[in-house]
Amino acid sequence: MQWRATHAWLKIAGGGELELRGDGAGHWRDGNGRALDEIDGCIDIDIAATPFTNTLPIRRLQLAKGTRQPISVAYISTPDLAVSRVEQAYTCIEPDREYRYEGIFRNFTANMTIDEDGLVIDYPSLFRRLPIPDR
Repeated sequence: MQWRATHAWLKIAGGGELELRGDGAGHWRDGNGRALDEIDGCIDIDIAATPFTNTLPIRRLQLAKGTRQPISVAYISTPDLAVSRVEQAYTCIEPDREYRYEGIFRNFTANMTIDEDGLVIDYPSLFRRLPIPDR
């Protein structure tokens, strides 16, 4: 698996809709087939409303402990679904366990813990996965 987004479809309840189609190499088109030059070269997408999209660069980059990698991503803000190119960086604190995310475009940093599948467990001040209740 290459951990590259090639299709995203978002719909805001009672609001707008957005479709992006990519080739996995950083070339994107909207739902009508129009090239999105403003995000050309962005392999990853980052949807503001979910930590799930952090899994893609964490897995794709395969960073060694202590390694920091800046990347350009197609950032999708919510609820307006505006798409823009932003600069971010990931640093591996502990492989397959903890990574530092830097939203360079907004001067934000957080250390995220992930599970064995690379899914975010804790993203301080933004997201925390709830435990599954016993049945």
